[in-house]
Amino acid sequence: MDFELPASDDPRRVVVREWIAHNPHPTGRVLADAGYVAPHWPTPYGLGADPVHQLIIDDELSKAGIRRPSNPIGIGWAGPTIVFAGTEEQKKKYIPRLLSGEDFWCQLF
Repeated sequence: MDFELPASDDPRRVVVREWIAHNPHPTGRVLADAGYVAPHWPTPYGLGADPVHQLIIDDELSKAGIRRPSNPIGIGWAGPTIVFAGTEEQKKKYIPRLLSGEDFWCQLF
């Protein structure tokens, strides 16, 4: 792919930088509550971000040295299934702890 990310004055970048200014050392929970762990997920778990918006968020967090919780099985596989097909009880039980990094899921095989 050959494309360029929007300029530094893009409103989406400005919003992320302002958030970072108020949260320079965010915990996983703070990042999750802001929707920045899985920004492509629908609200209230993410931001419903399109691919360019996701890359903007990645870029701004990276420039600030902020690392998000990473959990390929939990956030990458199980989480989206729970978000889209889980009961409200399952969503409340699992999603916040997955996104915050408090729970780490694995696949044993």
